[in-house]
Amino acid sequence: MLDLSSLEELIARVAAIDFSNSEHDTREIAVNRIIDALGWDTMKPDEVAREFSVRGGKVDYCLRGQRRNLVLIEVKRAGTDLADHQEQLLRYAFDEGVPLAVLTDGLDWWLYLPMVGGSWEQRRFSRTNLRAQQPADAAYALHRFLNRDSLIGGQALEEATREFESQERDRLVRGALQEAWVQVLSDPHGLLPDLLAEAVNEISGHAPDRETIAEFLQGISGSGGTEGGSPVPSERSKVHYPPKHEPERSVSTKARKRKATKKMSTRVEGSGSRDHLLVKFEDGKMKRWKLPDRSDKAAIRIVRDAAEAFAGDHGATDGQINAVKKSLTTAKYYVGRPKRSLN
Repeated sequence: MLDLSSLEELIARVAAIDFSNSEHDTREIAVNRIIDALGWDTMKPDEVAREFSVRGGKVDYCLRGQRRNLVLIEVKRAGTDLADHQEQLLRYAFDEGVPLAVLTDGLDWWLYLPMVGGSWEQRRFSRTNLRAQQPADAAYALHRFLNRDSLIGGQALEEATREFESQERDRLVRGALQEAWVQVLSDPHGLLPDLLAEAVNEISGHAPDRETIAEFLQGISGSGGTEGGSPVPSERSKVHYPPKHEPERSVSTKARKRKATKKMSTRVEGSGSRDHLLVKFEDGKMKRWKLPDRSDKAAIRIVRDAAEAFAGDHGATDGQINAVKKSLTTAKYYVGRPKRSLN
């Protein structure tokens, strides 16, 4: 197990010191000691080069190994807004072909991959604050990307690249969620309208027509006055229907709370002249139910309840039991009234 106790103790001491008087104090009290604790010999200029000359200026440190420039470090006085200085540092690193860059005020440590694309902010893949984080967490983060042996061996850069790519994927996914949400809402032939109609029927006892669903989804997709935010109910959707008595199903609450010990699959499959609903567990237990005509909602409900009971009796989770109803809905076996086409 990695022993970072010495680095943790140093970080705890540094975090308790006020070295905001000058940039010199920041370097001597915080940065030099932390670099040294990460395995770098600060007494060797060929390993830790100070006031390192680059095209267009100088940076406070360059960490070097095997005759390669590995990291540029720029130090600012504690309390400085680091965002004001990242562009210059990253331009230096990019021009020099240095793969890693660090901007720090001794307490906040911002780590960058200068050679990747994107804005200056997007090139930052790690931020560690010695006062805001626990010493153990801060020590792990700094050691993960800046310890001497891993940097010289190339593992630290690989770690940094993986971290950056993970964050970039997350950023792209989050950025696409709004657009994807609008597309799902605006697709009248997608699965969402059917699922919404089914849920409304279950809650109110009334199946909405397709026009009502389309109008509702258009409203919350942004085309009806909102910007893809939370649904804003129309006057029509505010109608309070009388409560509907739902017959007690054969799947008990206790059965629904049991944890599944095996995988379960469910689907509607064609067999001869009539479809069948299949529920199958990985241990071989399975059962089929012949499905009635799609217009016979009461009979469909009986099949659904029987299949859910079978799944629950064999230890299915709530999600697995819900999958039974979803497989029926996907195959257009509804328990509500038939829905009119949008066309």
